[in-house]
Amino acid sequence: MKKIFVLAVSIAALTGCNQGGQKAGYVIEGRIAEARTDVEGKYVYLSSFGKEGGVIDSALISKNAFTFEGAATQGELCKLSFEEEAAARPGESPAFSTIFVLQDGKMQAVLDTFSYVTGTPENDAFKTVRESIASARKGYADLVKAIRAGDREAEKKAYQIDMDVLNAVKTYIEANPTKLSAAKLLHEFRYYIDEEEQEAIFAKADSTFMSLPGIGPMVAHLEVLKSVAPGKTFVDFEMPDPKGKMRKLSDYVGQGKKVVLIDFWASWCGPCMHEMPNLTATYKTYRKKGFEIVGISLDKEEEAWLKTIKEKKMDWIHLSDLKGWKSGGAALYGVNSIPCTVLVDKDGTILARNLMGDELNKKLEELLAKK
Repeated sequence: MKKIFVLAVSIAALTGCNQGGQKAGYVIEGRIAEARTDVEGKYVYLSSFGKEGGVIDSALISKNAFTFEGAATQGELCKLSFEEEAAARPGESPAFSTIFVLQDGKMQAVLDTFSYVTGTPENDAFKTVRESIASARKGYADLVKAIRAGDREAEKKAYQIDMDVLNAVKTYIEANPTKLSAAKLLHEFRYYIDEEEQEAIFAKADSTFMSLPGIGPMVAHLEVLKSVAPGKTFVDFEMPDPKGKMRKLSDYVGQGKKVVLIDFWASWCGPCMHEMPNLTATYKTYRKKGFEIVGISLDKEEEAWLKTIKEKKMDWIHLSDLKGWKSGGAALYGVNSIPCTVLVDKDGTILARNLMGDELNKKLEELLAKK
């Protein structure tokens, strides 16, 4: 009973303080790592995340410290920074910049090589998961160098780090379906979390989670994928072939004669080029058994597209509107990374997505065994 009484008194005191005239709002007391000696007299900027020209306020840096104060907020994802930012990996922020949730109360900010805001439960938890990501990735750059030199053990270690990071991210997201910070992590790791898991996350998410800029397009992307999921009939479109003649996908797919692989690729795509020898070998093995490939290039430069087709001996059907990531065909099939493949049965029914290498060969052997 004593603990409950003390808690009740504390809540009453906080309520009374607000009702007594002290305005609800936020205070951010920040400091910049002492190692930075070039920031005196500059400004730190508080900005709304994902909004063009979304600067909310600025604070002068004096003796490596700064302060922000503002009126009550319902909570929004914001950014603190004072210089042009470099790129950062998913789950991280560039040095001397950080993303956090602007909430009522007193918060503390530290801008350093690892930057953060604390002082509210959500920001404290967000800092913790980001620390775990940064800790897991220590030494990752050295592993990448070793991988490039052909070290298979380094490759295994890097893969395990990636899995550890992804598991930490998934755990945080699943435990916080009402938090903007979790939505931010989902958006950053959207290419590493499969569609079924994303669907499950959105099913539990509330309006706050869903309000993050970038989440809407993710939901729309999932809806597109449903329309071209295995079991659905392929979606037709029209594009020029290498000679400039307009061709429909249905000229080759769903004709009752061949199993067709729709292959979304580009000459500038490293993983696509890495996979190409496997695909050409598969084509040579199965083309006379009733297998065809329709390559849909996300190139923009016609010369690069045609040169690669010739040099890589990609002796199958090719189409492209040369619009890069704005490719009309890619949009219809929800393609947001390449290589991406869609395997279609003879009758036009979609069989599978993203089958490559041995998996593709096994499936074709099963489908075309009688040929």
